[in-house]
Amino acid sequence: MVSPSARELRVAFFNASDRGSGAEALISKTIEGLRARGVDARLFAMNRMTEAEYVYAFPRLPGERRAEQVLRRVTGWNDYFFPSTRLLTRRPWIREADLWHFHNLHG
Repeated sequence: MVSPSARELRVAFFNASDRGSGAEALISKTIEGLRARGVDARLFAMNRMTEAEYVYAFPRLPGERRAEQVLRRVTGWNDYFFPSTRLLTRRPWIREADLWHFHNLHG
């Protein structure tokens, strides 16, 4: 039995997008299933394409996307240079989440 003062489980999912291939569909279904069971699950996506209530966009710094494109061409590393992701740790909900799940974070 859960005590009345206990807060719900918090699960933060991180992904490049909230809509696209089967991976995004799988993570959306997982979140919807968790939320149906009372878990506070949220998706933080670099590219937000839907208006789902559980999806939040990554913060962005001015010029960051352009800098990443240049560095991608120079180094060959995709989706690597996004210093704004450090801003996510300033969000109290993320800091207090019980579980962080990083999914499909590749170029």
